[in-house]
Amino acid sequence: MQAYFLRRLLLIPFTLFLISIIFFGMLRAIPGDTADALFADPGNAISEAGLLKLREDLGLTRPIHVQYADWVWHIVRGDLGYSFHFSEPVTDLLKARLPRTVEIMTIGIVGSLIIGVPLGVLSAYKPDSLLDNIVRFIAISGLTLPSFVIACLILIFLAKVFNWTPLAAGVFFPELWEDPIANLKIMIFPCLVLIIHGAAPYMRLTRSQMLEVIRQDYIRTARAKGLSERVILLRHALRNSLLPILTLAAVQVSRLIAGAVVVEVVFEVRGVGNAIVQGALNRDYALLQSLVLLIALAVLAINLLTDLVYSWVDPRIKYA
Repeated sequence: MQAYFLRRLLLIPFTLFLISIIFFGMLRAIPGDTADALFADPGNAISEAGLLKLREDLGLTRPIHVQYADWVWHIVRGDLGYSFHFSEPVTDLLKARLPRTVEIMTIGIVGSLIIGVPLGVLSAYKPDSLLDNIVRFIAISGLTLPSFVIACLILIFLAKVFNWTPLAAGVFFPELWEDPIANLKIMIFPCLVLIIHGAAPYMRLTRSQMLEVIRQDYIRTARAKGLSERVILLRHALRNSLLPILTLAAVQVSRLIAGAVVVEVVFEVRGVGNAIVQGALNRDYALLQSLVLLIALAVLAINLLTDLVYSWVDPRIKYA
């Protein structure tokens, strides 16, 4: 098992290398560049000679492999580059924005698990009941509605009922460690979108897995021995349904990253997701390249952690 995880660790740099090459090439293949974006506003007119000089200063006229090698060299040294759109180093931008995105992601992941899995268990315990029908309706709605639709519906509801708009979040945003109550008043609604969107797959998968496990012979044997339904459901049925749920949890991280980008834009949360959108609109190469690389690293690390949890949940799993 140790050899397996060592190989997985050694594959991470190689995977990041491939991702960086593909994304770097894709960015350069898109028409336009950072220099064009800086002077896209008609009020910032510049001559062709001035634009060429700017491209030379930014290193955009060099061969693409030289640009890539220079970027990788700076990344290895811990320099993520300079964001021309935000006019600050990418490292400083991450220090300011990453805590907000991590907060949204953490609450979204934990909340979707806490709500989705128990509701899936209860739905399977009482199939075709009123509770089961409600849970299935919520699950199907959460799966079919995109996160931006859920975000817009919540936003319309808040504006109509409470006269609340995300403008306040964009202008005044207290950090969690500075004013937890004021922070959560703003963050609860973006997090609610991720919880609704993320809990739906857990409800559906947990229900189907529990229904399959409950029909097994060892569950009938446990009931014949007089064990309580709570012990049967939690200790026997749910434990044997965890592996597919863990697999889904790893996949959900990628989905919730995309969802975080959407809710940050809709609710004007100045996080990493919002920065990605602004960087894409303004051809901010250094910002996009660094953020995509960090997201890829996070996804790879979570997949590796999921494999470790597999072996803890089911000791029968052996990695060659």
